[in-house]
Amino acid sequence: MTRLVDDWKVRGTLATALLAVAAGGAGATDTDWPAFGNDLANGRYSQLQQLTTDNVANLQLAWRVDTGKRGSFQATPIVRDGVMYVSTPFNHVLALDAATGAIRWRYEHELTTKEFCCGPANRGVAVAHDRVYMATLDGQLVALDAATGQLAWRAPIVDAEARNEQAQAREALTPLIGDSTFSGATVTG
Repeated sequence: MTRLVDDWKVRGTLATALLAVAAGGAGATDTDWPAFGNDLANGRYSQLQQLTTDNVANLQLAWRVDTGKRGSFQATPIVRDGVMYVSTPFNHVLALDAATGAIRWRYEHELTTKEFCCGPANRGVAVAHDRVYMATLDGQLVALDAATGQLAWRAPIVDAEARNEQAQAREALTPLIGDSTFSGATVTG
């Protein structure tokens, strides 16, 4: 029963974080992009008026950042109060000055496994209550201090029993699908 209660505490924390981000609507400022899709309707639309059909041809590169990671980038960056939070493959996070691209901090998650089913992609972070939340390929939920990138806490969201069940299922399917190096659950977003 304790494991079940602890499991729900972790899930509740994630749900609270996601609800807090979603409740932000269009963000604290007109330049924020506080959640996946920007708003509760996932409209992916910005109210900014500076870019028009008349001046779009004049766009130029303002800045770029080398993340140092190769792989599939599948996340929408989150922008809160002038800081852009970007998750990269293999569960790393960068906090950038949204105006200049300067790196404020970098978090490099140490994966507890190198075996995951679907590649190293991460599908983003959530930001709420001075924390940056990310689910990881090794089945954890991490919370980072939004100002410094320091790990505030981490909690497993895939328990050992679930990993064992998945490993047993893989073994049972091996004669049908061939050998696979995947031996556990991953979380991509």
